[in-house]
This record gives sequence, C-alpha cells and structure tokens, in this order.
Amino acid sequence: YAEPNLLIAPADPFKVIKRAHKVITKLPKWRDFTKFAYSEAQLQYFEKLCEFEGNEVNFDSDFVYVPLHLQPEMTTSSLGGKFVDQALLIESLSKILPIGWKIYLKENPKQSCYDRDHSLFKRIMTLPNVSWVPADTDTNILSAKAKIVATVSGVAGWEAIKLGTPAIIFGVTWYASMPGVFKYHDHIDIEKIAAFK
Repeated sequence: YAEPNLLIAPADPFKVIKRAHKVITKLPKWRDFTKFAYSEAQLQYFEKLCEFEGNEVNFDSDFVYVPLHLQPEMTTSSLGGKFVDQALLIESLSKILPIGWKIYLKENPKQSCYDRDHSLFKRIMTLPNVSWVPADTDTNILSAKAKIVATVSGVAGWEAIKLGTPAIIFGVTWYASMPGVFKYHDHIDIEKIAAFK
C-alpha cells in the first residue's frame, strides 16, 4: 500500500524514487524496506537508519550493548512498564555510565517506522555517549565483547549471560533470577556489574 500523495504530484514520484533508491543502496540487502507500507514516515525512518551504516564499531572500548526491541511487542508493551519507551531506557542508562563508556544501539531488523518517530531519534542523538551500530554488525560479537547487555525484557539478556556477559533488565522477564542478571534502578553500579563473573 502507498500514500497516494507521495506519487500523485507530477514532480514527486521522481524524488520519492530517488530517495528510495538511495535507501536500498545504503542498507544491507536483507533489510528490505519495500516490504513495509510505503509512506513518508517509513521512508524517513529508513533514511535515518542509513545515516548509521558508516559508523565505526570499536569492540575494544568499554560499552553497553542495547539491542532495541521490535515494537509493538509483549516484551515492551506488557512487560516493560514505563520502559515501553525505549528512549527512556537509553536516557536512564546514559546518565549512570562511567566516563569514557559508550552505549552501542542496534535497531531490531524487523522494525518499521512504528514507534520510531523523529522524536525518538532526536532524544537519543542528544546523548554524547550513545552510538548506533550498522545493521550488519554481528549481535553475537556485540554481546560477547560488551561489558554489559541491557534490555527491557528481551531474549538478548538471556543470550548475554550464556556468553558470560552480565545483563541489566528494565522490565519483567522469566530469566530475572539467573546469576548475572541485574534489575535496573537509579543507583545501579555499572562497574560492579561489569566485573561480575
């Protein structure tokens, strides 16, 4: 389906096709935005993702890996509480990170523009210790090399502790009582958690 006003005005179809072609050439082949509803919001969302494709990932730095949840989904909508707002998770974590640490964000490969409007990107991009990683960055390497993996309540935390990386959870999840899993609170000690074996 498409928004008619994207294609009706005589000058617009060429602009839209040019923008879409730029997105297709910048994103990995598997990240096919054409399978989603064709709208201005969708195109803007994928254009924003393209901006991060050239980002460098320093696996040797001190970083917390945050793989974003697909939304809408039970892991955030029902189990996330106030952290259904994933930008709030990132803002909260950003405030308590030790100096020199980074947050590496990776978008969910199934996500569309839903719950990813301009305000989310704007909020996140104002945080100096946050970096988006390219879509093709291996999530297993990110989890293994991270000091900590942070998630609302997703399987990423479970995968992290299986790799020996501690996890911080912000919502409710079935693996919350496992060793190496820590529930977020405002005074959580990031370095102590990172040192947990």
